[in-house]
Amino acid sequence: MGDFAGGFLKYLHRHPVPRLTIAGGLAKMTKLAQGHLDLHSSRTLADPKALAFLAEPLGLTGTQREKLDRANSIAQGYAALGDERLGTLIAEKAANTVRRTLDTHSCKIDVAIFDRQGQLMGKSGIF
Repeated sequence: MGDFAGGFLKYLHRHPVPRLTIAGGLAKMTKLAQGHLDLHSSRTLADPKALAFLAEPLGLTGTQREKLDRANSIAQGYAALGDERLGTLIAEKAANTVRRTLDTHSCKIDVAIFDRQGQLMGKSGIF
């Protein structure tokens, strides 16, 4: 799907599949978790402050919030937070965006997030 999740998901809405696995890097999956469907860097900002909103269910401390506020990138914010549960939380929220966009319950959806070294950072779904 690359940067164009919206077009890809619109196509799948018209041409359903029984299972969908989306995998990508932290920044693009964070954008998808925020509800963005155009993930291209020139059209959607990968804002490290978005991590604070996405991480709310983890119960951030004041120190963690400050670290996120000072981060210059999504990866830096993720590392500064120091909570590996965030990857799975982002993957789950990205999967929710996909579900809402597809508007179907018949497609099983998996989302996986990988770092630049290819290590799994988080996953949702039925892996």
